[in-house]
Amino acid sequence: MGHLAKVTSIDVIEHFAAALKCFGEDAKTALDGIDMEVRRALNWIQREQKDYWTRQIRRNWDEVNIARKELERKMMFYPGDDRPSCHDERLALEAAKRRLRLAQEKVEAVKRWSHRAEREVNEYIGAVQVLKRWMEFDLPQAQADLARMARALEDYVALESSAGPSFPDSLGALIGSAPATAATPPDETASSRQPETPARTEDTPTTHQPETQAKSVEDEQEKADG
Repeated sequence: MGHLAKVTSIDVIEHFAAALKCFGEDAKTALDGIDMEVRRALNWIQREQKDYWTRQIRRNWDEVNIARKELERKMMFYPGDDRPSCHDERLALEAAKRRLRLAQEKVEAVKRWSHRAEREVNEYIGAVQVLKRWMEFDLPQAQADLARMARALEDYVALESSAGPSFPDSLGALIGSAPATAATPPDETASSRQPETPARTEDTPTTHQPETQAKSVEDEQEKADG
């Protein structure tokens, strides 16, 4: 047995269809914005940051080499006990090495976060595909069903208001009732309900027969006495 729906207002169906359409548009806009932000973040980690810190490694290697050469050059000009401490050159070399190590650590961090971000993005894409498929296939079907339902109810209401006391067979099938039968003429109905009276025959005794028989008996007794 099919399920029955109690519809009290056709406007509610139209309003629900309009709200469903607005939801689809808002959801599509939100998903497009999220997809753009996700791609931008993934590109920032996997490309921009990777390229930036890779360039920093090359640059810091150059700075380390320059600082080392400056230290070696200064030590070569002052051999023996007259050699200066070269404090500034040593500090510059240590600073260049620290920047190089930082750049190398950043490259390793970018690799780790790149893999993790890509894994999270793939999980997000897999989870949101259910909603996207619903919006692509089920949502248009639901909107079409609601529109068809509203049109059918409007046609039914218009047909019901203009049908009159008797309904055609198609409308009767629609509302689940049989078509009205032709009315029986009142004379035929009355005659069919009255019981038939049996016809009186000659053999049926009447109420006057006992009185006639009694009178003939009295006459015979008077003749016998006379």
